[in-house]
Amino acid sequence: MNTQTIVAAGIITVALILPSMATASIPLDKDDKVELFGDVRLRIEADDRKKQDSTTNNRDRWRYRARFGVAFKVNGEWSGRLRLATGNGMNSPHNTFSTADSPPSGSNLGFDQAYIAFTGIKNLTVIGGKTGFNFWQQTEVFWDNDINPDAFALIYKAGSLTLNGAYIIVTDGGWNDDVTAFTYQAVYHGGSGGMKYTLAAGGATLDAPTDMDATDDGLADGLHADRHWIISGQLRTGSWRFGVDYLQSNADTEDTAYVAQIRFKINKTVGLRAYYYYVETFATPGDGVFTQDNFGSNEPSADNFKGPRLQLDYKLGNNSTMDVRYYDAKLITKGVDTQDDRSRAQINFNVKF
Repeated sequence: MNTQTIVAAGIITVALILPSMATASIPLDKDDKVELFGDVRLRIEADDRKKQDSTTNNRDRWRYRARFGVAFKVNGEWSGRLRLATGNGMNSPHNTFSTADSPPSGSNLGFDQAYIAFTGIKNLTVIGGKTGFNFWQQTEVFWDNDINPDAFALIYKAGSLTLNGAYIIVTDGGWNDDVTAFTYQAVYHGGSGGMKYTLAAGGATLDAPTDMDATDDGLADGLHADRHWIISGQLRTGSWRFGVDYLQSNADTEDTAYVAQIRFKINKTVGLRAYYYYVETFATPGDGVFTQDNFGSNEPSADNFKGPRLQLDYKLGNNSTMDVRYYDAKLITKGVDTQDDRSRAQINFNVKF
């Protein structure tokens, strides 16, 4: 996609979105026990890839994501949430513009969240169903936020300390053994005045009935690591934010990942971000199956890369935003797959209610 196309697309989309002034969730009853909520994203994306044999390929695509849900309270102890979303896979809620697709684009609408929550015990929340990932994250290197696991989760809050735990059904084995995961985390929020910080430590254990020494990647063929740990720190002061994530697994090799970030809010409307990723092949849960996928990947996982992510954030109005992103990834270990340089440019427009 050339520069003129991106600029023209951006101008047209801004003109369409600017007039919209959305409000946060819409109550459906006088007691505010039932609320509608949702969001729509329009994405313009260009990918460029260079293989190790020096051949190249690229693509341009327009994409959209739509989500619509209802949150409800049964009484003071029980509540729930249902959300429908577009999507083409476990971690891909975006559909590519293509009117003549068969089946039509967007026809795979389904629930990406459907859970109930119990808060009848002091400081404790118990959740069951298809829920958001029960883990404090500042990036998606450990777990892609688009993946809503089928799980039972616990959240315990005591002042500045939060303890998270979840039992996740990764794959139902039917008459055979299931593939399951257990995640756990401790999070502490502190600071005073104009300086605040967050410290977090946790991990995940995967109980996969497969050979740990299998030569192929992916859950179906065996994992190179079944235990993963992550420590994270974030400092917020004034208009600045600094953060770091460090991951380690029990794989015999290629077991480390880290992400460093710096963010600056220029004013109430404009912000800047810069990240640097270093993710080895077996550092994240599922050998990369559950990690972020915006850097581009070689199926079935998005790992074995290093490189920056740069982002400009712009607030268009109430509940409407735009961001421009650039991802540039290079392989850490060559010979693992056929790709080398992988770059991606995005413009995202988001409107919610």
